[in-house]
Amino acid sequence: MSEIFISHAVADKILAKALVSFLKEAIGVPEKSIFCSSVEGHGIPLGADFNDYMKGKIQKPKLVILLITETYLERHFCLMELGAAWARSLNACPIVVGDVPFETVTNTIGLKQAWKISNHSGLNDFKKLIVDTGIELEQRGPHVWDDKRTEWRAKLSKTLPKLPKGTMATRQELDKANDVASSLREIISDLEGQLDRASSQIDALKACKDAEQVKDILKEFSDHSKNEEFEQLLENLSDARPSGVWSGVYLHILLDYFDLSGQIDWFNDKNEFTTAIQYKLISEDAGHPVLWGTKKLKKVETALKALSAFLEDPENEKFISAREDQDVPMEIADREFFEFHLKL
Repeated sequence: MSEIFISHAVADKILAKALVSFLKEAIGVPEKSIFCSSVEGHGIPLGADFNDYMKGKIQKPKLVILLITETYLERHFCLMELGAAWARSLNACPIVVGDVPFETVTNTIGLKQAWKISNHSGLNDFKKLIVDTGIELEQRGPHVWDDKRTEWRAKLSKTLPKLPKGTMATRQELDKANDVASSLREIISDLEGQLDRASSQIDALKACKDAEQVKDILKEFSDHSKNEEFEQLLENLSDARPSGVWSGVYLHILLDYFDLSGQIDWFNDKNEFTTAIQYKLISEDAGHPVLWGTKKLKKVETALKALSAFLEDPENEKFISAREDQDVPMEIADREFFEFHLKL
């Protein structure tokens, strides 16, 4: 019966082989005491049934070493070995490798003691763990241990980059990819809309019979385009609102840009404005001025400037007048503008 069972993914064979050599040469674990299925001389005998042999080897070894790499966590057989070690309450040493989050092992799998393989200070603890199993070790002097530790560090630095990466995306990677895909879908939809409008305008212009009809068509499509631009500028200003900020505080900040903010109602809104101070959006100094020029309000300032420039552009005068004729507030330096357009 092998006394040390090394659970690993076959794809990580080079790391498993390096570990087997380290156990034998640095710590003195006898060759017959180590079972490692993919390392020659420590694996499954020719002609043996793979499943039965593996089951027999993991029945009651003195120590199970789990080489937990990205690939390991994607292999069903590896997870079966890990589950067997847990179910049988075997003495297990999980070794965390590469980009596998340490918490994945210590929290999710439930194995409280683990060693990050790149943490070389943990080699002494690893050796002690092997010694404490009671395996009869071959004698190794302290100089051999020091030399082999140095060799291990050098070999590990060359071995780890050669290990295959996992093929499954993390939740963070998947969320990021979904965000990118969503943004691209919005861009595509917008471009398709622009193409449809351009095609419609071309068709309408082709059907025109005189200059007056051409002017009417151009005005119709120009107003539509300006409306989209205006709505996008409003959306940018809405999106620029710092996270965690109450709508009343954001309204105060926007009005302050035009020197219209007035006094803060500390009696009714103390908690909300205290939060804004804590977020470094409003100064705690007397008067509590808005902290313009800071990184957190840069997007707000940029969005306000762009929206103001649009509303002040003479080319947009007819569009703005048409909206005002419909009782839509279009004066940006006015509380009603933000209450109406941003629902503040």
